[in-house]
Amino acid sequence: MHDVAVTPPRADAAGYEGGAERGEPQVSSDDEVTLGELRRRLSDLQAAMHDLVNRMDRDYVRASELERIRMEFDRRVGAVESTWMWVGRTFGAVIIAALLGIIATKGQLG
Repeated sequence: MHDVAVTPPRADAAGYEGGAERGEPQVSSDDEVTLGELRRRLSDLQAAMHDLVNRMDRDYVRASELERIRMEFDRRVGAVESTWMWVGRTFGAVIIAALLGIIATKGQLG
């Protein structure tokens, strides 16, 4: 980056502030930027912005895909949890029915 000296505005006797006296940046001869250099810098900036936009688009697509996968995973986990809940209830009901059957048959035999 080039250092640019800014001079404070000065007015002449008539109160006219002109040119360098308006506080405009003063570029010394060794800091001059040519139009070709300016064009190259703008081109580099444009390429960097284009690359940034492409990366943002790619990351958005990845995020959307990951969100879809996460939602599918949540749905499947929910289905498995629901299945295991019903398996547990069924197993519990079988155990209770077996205990009631044992109690009922022991009560009639004895």
